[in-house]
Formats: sequence, C-alpha cells, structure tokens
Amino acid sequence: KMEEMVVENTITEIKQLESSCKQQLALAMPPLEKAVRVIKSLKKSDLDEVKSMKNPPGKVKMTMEVICLMLGLDPKQVSDPQDLSIKFLDFWPVALQLLSEPKQLLSDLETYHKRHPNADVALMSQIKEEYLTDPDFAPKVVRKASVACEGLCKWSHAIVTFYESKAAMKDQENALMRAREMLKEAQMDKCDNPPWTEGSSWQQGFLSNPIHQLIGG
Repeated sequence: KMEEMVVENTITEIKQLESSCKQQLALAMPPLEKAVRVIKSLKKSDLDEVKSMKNPPGKVKMTMEVICLMLGLDPKQVSDPQDLSIKFLDFWPVALQLLSEPKQLLSDLETYHKRHPNADVALMSQIKEEYLTDPDFAPKVVRKASVACEGLCKWSHAIVTFYESKAAMKDQENALMRAREMLKEAQMDKCDNPPWTEGSSWQQGFLSNPIHQLIGG
C-alpha cells in the first residue's frame, strides 16, 4: 500500500541521516574531549601565576582576551598611565577579575559546551579569524610566555573546532527531525496499530534520542 511505502521510505531516510549525524558526531567529540581534558589539567596555582603578572606579555593578554570574548565579557575603558587624557578599551582588567576566582573560571570553561549547546556563529568566526589564525596564538608560542595560558590557548582552539564540527551537523539534524515528523504523520495515517507503530525498539530509536543530546551529556 502507498502508506506502507511512505513509512518504509521514511525509515530508510532516517537510517541514512542518523548514520551521517553519528559520523559528524565522531568528528566533533575528539576536540571537545581535548578541550575538557586541557582545562582539567590546569590548577588554581597556574592561574594565580598569570594573575600576579604586573606587566603581562602580549601573548598572555591575547589569550585572556580570547577567554573574555568566549565568556561574553566586554573590555573596560582605561586611561593611559603616561597620558591620562588618552583612554582605550582593555580586556586585562576584566581578565584579572576572572583570574581572581580561578576555580570558577576553570569550571565555566570545563562546562562551556553544556551551557552553550548552540554555537554563537558570529563569535566563533571572530575568534577564528582574529586570533586562531595568528601565528602568535599557537599553543607552543604562547607557552613561552605562560604554561597556564598555553592550556587556555589549547582550549580555545579545541572548543572552536568542536563548534565548527557541530555546526556541520545542524542541517542534517534538522533533516532528521523533519523525517521523524513525517514518519509520525505516516503512521497516524495507518489504521489500527500496524506492527511498526507500537513500541518496537527501532521506532523508539527513530522517534526519540536527538543526536545533539549525546554531546551535551
């Protein structure tokens, strides 16, 4: 029957989309795991060392600037100590506030992907274009200025890569959701509980368990 053909075709489409989403997920997870692992390796004392810097190197300031941007923080207007009439925007005072609560900062970064399940595309593009492509923002280079900032630099690279991979899944996830809805509608058109509409294991898999939830867990 026509209804059965629609159901079977939709099931095939769902299987293909689920397979594709799982492949994209496999690409997204390693950068995420690396990002979390890097943050877990950092200690309060590492960040205390950065906070104690009276005249932080440019690479340290750049790293903390990226962290501030990722956390949605704006720079503060400060005065030039050589000429108080000159004012400029600076992230370092904001960074010092973050570093004053190192455990909270590390927790915020470790759980960043859970608190931000959907990428801020504009922010990720800005971070990548203005910082990640800068040779001075390579972890090995940053390490010469600060071991702690090397870790934060690695996190920044990894988390942006994760969100890029996750963004590539978005269209496929949307198509998968549409296919699942089509399957529900097709099943509703069937009469009196055909075998594939009540409680079968594959149905539960197709109609539930969004792929993106696997990432946030």
